[in-house]
Amino acid sequence: MLRTLRMNHEDIVNSLFETNDYDHNNFMPESTSKFNIDQYNKNQSFHKKDISYGWINYLKYEYPNRADNAKKILEKNSVSSFINAIKVHNNAKPVSLDIGCATCRYPLWLSNMGFHAVGYDINDTALEICQQVAKNNPNIEIKKKNILESDFVVDQFSLVTCMMGTFNHISRNGHNRFVEWIYKSLKKDGSFIFSTWNIKGIFTNYLYFYSSEEKEYIKENTLSLNELSNLLEKHGFKINNIEPICFFPDQCYEEWVLSESKIIEIDVIAKSLLDRKNSQMSVIHVVKQ
Repeated sequence: MLRTLRMNHEDIVNSLFETNDYDHNNFMPESTSKFNIDQYNKNQSFHKKDISYGWINYLKYEYPNRADNAKKILEKNSVSSFINAIKVHNNAKPVSLDIGCATCRYPLWLSNMGFHAVGYDINDTALEICQQVAKNNPNIEIKKKNILESDFVVDQFSLVTCMMGTFNHISRNGHNRFVEWIYKSLKKDGSFIFSTWNIKGIFTNYLYFYSSEEKEYIKENTLSLNELSNLLEKHGFKINNIEPICFFPDQCYEEWVLSESKIIEIDVIAKSLLDRKNSQMSVIHVVKQ
């Protein structure tokens, strides 16, 4: 009955895109409203060795189905507990960096938590969205930067985040440079928090709008937790916490109608009973020594 009554999520997103009948801090710039979705999808291509989003993907990310929304809720809940501890040890206004800032979700949240929030992205669409969202917020700074190709910055940030599996978009031959750049950019005792997909997970389904080709790319370039631990420790990080999250298959989250607090509660219970191999993701918190 629920399935019959509930409008297909894909139809909802397409409807929003065609009618411009939504508003998330003026999420979509005026130049992108009202054009043919089918024609857009036909013209939108993905690089075989990259994950590249267009407007449709960012809309689906900002207005997710229930399963992806649960992943975002659980990830943010995990990050919250780590960040509360970080702020205690900073007297001056801390500066954060979110790598792959997408729709400005984390810079916006971190600025509200007292950080001067910097966001980097390499995608012009993401940058346009973030600049629109942050245009009246003096505590958010958005830049186009690819840290794999940028000079090192030193002792600049108290916190670096890289969320919702963005780390898994990086090819294996870029992992060392990526982690080295972050380590150097952090102040002493600064934190790096990121999420990673569990490629050996029983239920891991990634984000619903990824193509099968993109999922294969992510699998090929995602490190195991042991490999990640070795990589991080090699560059001088101390591992503070690796927290598995999202223990249920996407179908459960789609069929259940749960509040944010209930989604968190059942995940905590599942985590206490199940092995981490059952989780879809892990959130990792490491500290610069």
